[in-house]
Amino acid sequence: MHDFACSTLRMFGRISALLLLGFLLFPSRSGCQTIPVDIWRDDGLPPNVPMFISELNIAWNTGESFVDIFGGLWLADYVGAFLNAGGSGLYYFHYLPVRLYHGCNGSMGTFAMFTVDSKYQIQQPTSQYFASQLINQEWVQPGNANINYSRPAPISPTRRVTLW
Repeated sequence: MHDFACSTLRMFGRISALLLLGFLLFPSRSGCQTIPVDIWRDDGLPPNVPMFISELNIAWNTGESFVDIFGGLWLADYVGAFLNAGGSGLYYFHYLPVRLYHGCNGSMGTFAMFTVDSKYQIQQPTSQYFASQLINQEWVQPGNANINYSRPAPISPTRRVTLW
């Protein structure tokens, strides 16, 4: 779809009319994580067109990975990678109160930043809440979507971890 959009706009001489590119992103359908910035730029998206993710999470359906430590680590790593790759901004809108329910593999999870009771009263924050606090209160500054420092660090001869 991304190549179609850029190609069509170029074909009609309207690529300069594109003011921003917004998209949804649920990258872990098969467990792989993709940062789409280079893909869009390679397909001809002009460098002055900002890219925003309007909705994102680990996958399109929930499970225990959303609320445990992996969910927080994934969100922090993905946000850092997207912004450092040239993304302009993203919106993690899961501030809604949503109860735990059976998702992927029948495991309990929620898209929300909090677990809630039957009356939708907050019980406790999830790992993605704490990752969001780190991102918004420590990493980025108002008006600056860039995270100032990142590099891959070897943790073994074959594995790496990203430091932000």
